[in-house]
Amino acid sequence: MFGNTRKELSINTLGIPVIALGIPTVVESAVLVNEALDLFIQKLQNEARSNDYLNELKEKDNYEEIKEALNPR
Repeated sequence: MFGNTRKELSINTLGIPVIALGIPTVVESAVLVNEALDLFIQKLQNEARSNDYLNELKEKDNYEEIKEALNPR
C-alpha cells in the first residue's frame, strides 16, 4: 500500500468547517543527500589548496564538516 492513505479531513467527516493547507511533510531522502553532497563538494572546492587537504579529509570523520556546510540552510 503506497501513497496517501489517510482519511479525509473535511466538514463531511468532522462535522465542522476545515481549512486545508498543502504543506509537504515528506521529503525523499535522496533529495536531502544530493543537496548535502552538493554543498559539501562546493565547500571542498572552495577550501582545497592541494590533494593533501583532500587526503586529510578522507581520513577523518567528516560529520562536523558536513554539518558546517549545511549550516547556512
